[in-house]
Amino acid sequence: MFDAAGIDLLSSKAKSALHSLTGGRLHDTGGVINAILASDEVNKELLYLNEYAQREGPEAFEQEHNDGRAAGAIVFGWAVPSPIPSTKALVSVLLPVGLLAMLVGVAFRDTRPLSVMGLLVVVAFAAGMGWIWADNLRFLLPTSAFGIAAGSGAAHDLARLRRRQPV
Repeated sequence: MFDAAGIDLLSSKAKSALHSLTGGRLHDTGGVINAILASDEVNKELLYLNEYAQREGPEAFEQEHNDGRAAGAIVFGWAVPSPIPSTKALVSVLLPVGLLAMLVGVAFRDTRPLSVMGLLVVVAFAAGMGWIWADNLRFLLPTSAFGIAAGSGAAHDLARLRRRQPV
């Protein structure tokens, strides 16, 4: 398949690993969530995206969980867009900043252990997820959050070191 598309296998895996370091390329739940938030009484098929309805059918879902009634709109969209950036947008900025803080932290004895540990966890996981092309936000969230936390700790320690040293 990759040969037919003219895509080099190794570079494809490397791109996937690099994308894993910025929250990944895929956010498959984001589209579904946004579609449900924008749904109305006309667009009811989105209300049957749960596992039970997918496995047993909408009618069985209605009988088992909705007293035999057809599902109505559960969630309506907001009147104004949310001022809070999405998780994907936050991770795509905060994780690279955290990685940069950890890279700088490797150079200093006081921040080296945290920085090395954070870099090893995040980069190793990104390499593994890239190897299997699984750079999906929902798979990357635990190590991304860890990388952001470790990077924040390294940045805090670096700032503390800078205040201690005379300029």
